[in-house]
Amino acid sequence: MNKSLIVATLIISSLFVAPSVLAQYVPPAQPTPNSKLLINKKIFNPQSQQFVDNLTRDQFLFIPNQAVDFQLEVTNTGNQDLSNLEITDKLPGELAFVSGGSINKGGQIHFSINKLAPGQSQTFLLKTKVNVNQDMTGIVCPVNLAEVRTGSLLDQDTSTLCIQQNINKQVPPVEQLPKTGLPLIAWSLVGFLPAGWGLRKLSRFNKDNADSALYTWQKRQFDKES
Repeated sequence: MNKSLIVATLIISSLFVAPSVLAQYVPPAQPTPNSKLLINKKIFNPQSQQFVDNLTRDQFLFIPNQAVDFQLEVTNTGNQDLSNLEITDKLPGELAFVSGGSINKGGQIHFSINKLAPGQSQTFLLKTKVNVNQDMTGIVCPVNLAEVRTGSLLDQDTSTLCIQQNINKQVPPVEQLPKTGLPLIAWSLVGFLPAGWGLRKLSRFNKDNADSALYTWQKRQFDKES
């Protein structure tokens, strides 16, 4: 075979083979590192027996000493492992801690996670109860705040509940009538005193005049008979 023909054939073959061979060595694109986390705080609805985001006064009213349960779910929504996650829950004054986690020096409820892989979640249960407040009546709706933190990453979430305080407390009756009634009667009597005094004076005046007229008539009759 002609050598020039062989060389030409090899050159043409290399034009088709080389690109495909070289393409196999192109490294795949690496994903951009992305660290994210999410906390989802929910409250247990005793009526529906489910955890919900919030409970309004129209949905459910808690009463003093009643149990209130919360659920805290922490999720790694990024593409990198997260470690040393710190979760805190700040209870409002209307709630008292029962169980779940530990109380730190600041009085907050504390949970921790050593490591959380991408897409992984971890759930915590926090049990509380409604404090008794003898000095308050009516409905209050406190907000419960929870947060998760690791390094510079931070996320927060809240749950709201409504409490009916002292539903059996008797409201004292308004005692304004006795306080305002007596002075009113007294002032009425005082108001009538001048009029009464005037009537008494008029009656005495008329009596004195009548006695004087009778005396004058008797004296005239005596003088006539004499």
